[in-house]
Amino acid sequence: MRAGAALLASTSVLAGVLLINRTAEAGSDVQPVSVSYRVVLPGETLWAIAGEVDPEGDRSETVADIMDLNALTDPAVAAGQRIALPGN
Repeated sequence: MRAGAALLASTSVLAGVLLINRTAEAGSDVQPVSVSYRVVLPGETLWAIAGEVDPEGDRSETVADIMDLNALTDPAVAAGQRIALPGN
């Protein structure tokens, strides 16, 4: 019983060390982005929020940026949802 527990503990520690030492290599040109957060109000859409975030910019690009930042698969948001927005 003790041998099994010791083997399990050492295997867990080894796996943790191996995972911790791994580095992400998805992209070498990753740049930090400043973000702000807000809670979606009833009736708001990402399209409207994007217009507030960057009134002079391409709204469809801003929507895409917000979706990427929040890992959204579609532009639907719900009232009460907290989302990250690009910029301060």
